[in-house]
Amino acid sequence: MFLTLICNFVNYNINHYIILPIIIKNVFILSRIIQFLLLVAGIEQNPGPDQSNKKNLKIVHNNVCSLLPKLDLINNELHDYDIICISESHLDKSITDDQIKLNGFHKPIRLDRNRHGGGVTIYVKNSLHFIIQNDISVSNLELLWVEVRNYSNEKFLVGVLYRPPNSNSNIWELFNESVDKALDCNLPIFLCGDFNCDMMSNTSNSFKKLLNRLNLENVVWEPTNFTTQTGTCIDLCVTNRKNLIKSVTVLTPICSSHSPVSVEISFKTFKQHSFKRQIRDFKRADYEGLKKPVERY
Repeated sequence: MFLTLICNFVNYNINHYIILPIIIKNVFILSRIIQFLLLVAGIEQNPGPDQSNKKNLKIVHNNVCSLLPKLDLINNELHDYDIICISESHLDKSITDDQIKLNGFHKPIRLDRNRHGGGVTIYVKNSLHFIIQNDISVSNLELLWVEVRNYSNEKFLVGVLYRPPNSNSNIWELFNESVDKALDCNLPIFLCGDFNCDMMSNTSNSFKKLLNRLNLENVVWEPTNFTTQTGTCIDLCVTNRKNLIKSVTVLTPICSSHSPVSVEISFKTFKQHSFKRQIRDFKRADYEGLKKPVERY
């Protein structure tokens, strides 16, 4: 395009009988203008401030001992959390998603047993994206997994487990199988639930060894379930990335004998890779020097 412009410029001057030295001088000036345009053409947009910073993300788990009749309480008390994990949901196919919907959350993610016991459910805030991970779930285990993207678009896994009391030892083999699959995803894992395994008792030693083999750590170490006589630490959160957990809080019970357990997570944000660009300071340009070659023609 620039070459065509030069040719047209020359033809115009020849057609009007301009002498050759003037033509050469004009072509030289035009070439300098073209060089200047080429110098400033590679301008990139300023990146501006880093927008990847985000608020901390909060997960809560609660064994509610029947979700449907306590939905209003859960909505009022736990609505500010980003992810709500429910164990002992006591749901079946006769209860629709619309009947247990929470405002501000995607439709519930469910693994039902029946109206009389068991079952787990996860609610994820509308502002977060998630994928249900059926591939890492196993049969005969009430364990539900979802892959979530946080507010900085980083992926992690959230699971919720309900282990019935007095389960046989085979359930830990199923647990091991499912967690192994989850670990193969190479993502941070936050697995909450009612494990019915008191971490403050010696009876949990075999489970603690299992967690150790899986390189998982429990972060809840105070009573979460209360009777008139005792308190047991059975509502847990286990993770392979304890360094991401900012705080753990056992809350006051709201709708059952189980306390909600709140886990606040602080992810390391992604940083934009900076780019280098050459910046020319035209205030310091030698314009007199640029004029001299032109004036010689």
